[in-house]
Amino acid sequence: MNQYFNMKVARRSAKMLDVLFLVIHLWFLYYFFSLGAIFMFYFNIGSVILYTAGYWIVDKYNITTFIYLSSLEIWAHMICATLCVGTGCGFQWILLFQPVELFFAEYFSLEIKGKTAHARSGSTICFFGFILLEIYMNGHGPIYQVPEWVQLPTRISVICIVFVMAMFLLNTFTKNAYLAERKLHEKAVVDGLTGLYNRFEVMDELENRLQRKEMDGAWVAMIDLDNFKNINEKYGRSIGDSMLMQVADVLRGLGEDVICARWGGDEFMICGFEPLSELEVGAKMEALRSSIEAIRVDIVDKEIHISATVGISFYREGGSIQDWVNTADKKILAGKYNGKNRVVH
Repeated sequence: MNQYFNMKVARRSAKMLDVLFLVIHLWFLYYFFSLGAIFMFYFNIGSVILYTAGYWIVDKYNITTFIYLSSLEIWAHMICATLCVGTGCGFQWILLFQPVELFFAEYFSLEIKGKTAHARSGSTICFFGFILLEIYMNGHGPIYQVPEWVQLPTRISVICIVFVMAMFLLNTFTKNAYLAERKLHEKAVVDGLTGLYNRFEVMDELENRLQRKEMDGAWVAMIDLDNFKNINEKYGRSIGDSMLMQVADVLRGLGEDVICARWGGDEFMICGFEPLSELEVGAKMEALRSSIEAIRVDIVDKEIHISATVGISFYREGGSIQDWVNTADKKILAGKYNGKNRVVH
């Protein structure tokens, strides 16, 4: 189950739908009473009782039960209403709306329980019910005679009902689907521990910039934390994770002129696109190295610190992104060989 399509959202949506159905059936109650369609008047008393109990059904039983009951009620209601007042009032058209409700319920059922709500079967029944009703009513008159002047306003009212219900369901579905998709996208492009971009997202961004020819003056700095594996093994991963998050905070302090990412493990990447000289980038990364060196983590009676080796590479026209990054990586190796805790450019 994802963060947005959960039981709380499903129950809230079902309750809002229940209120909408209750209001509609209260209007039907008055409508059929005014027409003298006694059978449908009593039918709607039952419907009002059902939707009045809808809150309790959703809370005490489950949403699927409510959807099945409401779908059965709508199906029976529209067939009976059409038989009673004829096709001229348009009640049969609501049968064609039901697949929207059924597939809405299907999505929630699959997300929450991993089980189908049989939306296709229910939709097929509604469709053939509509066809058979049209065929039958073509050769038979309604039980109650409805004046011509009443039929047009009724059809318009039915169209409005279908429109409002469809808008409600589709808006709820679209909103929650968008939120879920956005969250999924964030998980795909952002490192879960540090909140920085992951290597795949930053490489995609660099490839896109290369395609758009926006690499003039671009530079990359690869940052490798010194002896980080020893810290993890000696003090535990929780201490190591704390250090990684503090390093990420330092990188975020560089501002929006650069793109920062966790490359993997104890390695980070910074990409800059502002027109800086090699000396200016070197000074910027030296300040960053000093900030990382100043990080401290206290455990019991001991203070743990970390340092970093930084390799800088400037993009050369015609080169590949991978070669560019590899050049910065090689400079890290040179820095490690020469004593670590330094910037190489």
